[in-house]
Amino acid sequence: MVHCSSSRWASAWRDPRRCAADCAGSPRQRGRPDRKRRPVSDLSTDIWVLVCTTDELGVGEGVKVGTCPPIALFNIDGDYFAIDDTCSHAEYSLTDGYLDGDQIECELHYATFSVRTGEALTAPATDPVGTYPVRVEDNNIYVAATQRCVIDKFRS
Repeated sequence: MVHCSSSRWASAWRDPRRCAADCAGSPRQRGRPDRKRRPVSDLSTDIWVLVCTTDELGVGEGVKVGTCPPIALFNIDGDYFAIDDTCSHAEYSLTDGYLDGDQIECELHYATFSVRTGEALTAPATDPVGTYPVRVEDNNIYVAATQRCVIDKFRS
C-alpha cells in the first residue's frame, strides 16, 4: 500500500488487489483501457530544450532526452527527429532498441516505429508514439517539449 494515494487508502485496505490494479504497471495493467497517444506537437510546445550539438549526434545515432516523459532524438542522414522514447506497446525505452534507416525497433517485443512520423509499423504495437518539433541553431539541437514535461523534470 505504499504506492497508493491517501484517497485510495481505504479501498486498498479492504481489497489489496485493488491497490495493485490502481498503482502498478501500464494503463492496461492498472485496469484502465489504453489511451490513444496524440502527437505531442498538438500540445503547447513553447519550451525548447537544448539536447546536444550536431557534432555529438552522428548519422544513424539516437540519444535519450531526460525529460518527463523521456524523448528520443535521432539523426537520420543529417535530419533530426524526436519521438516519445517509450514504446506504445510495452512502455520500454526505444533508444535501447535497434535503429535501421528511419525505423526504430523496440528491443523488448520487436515492434517498429517510424522515427519521422511516430507511426507504429509492425505488431505488436498498434498505437503511434508522439512526435516533437526539432530545430538546429548554430550547431545546437533543440527539441520542443511541453511546458509540463520540462517542469516535472526539474521540479525539486
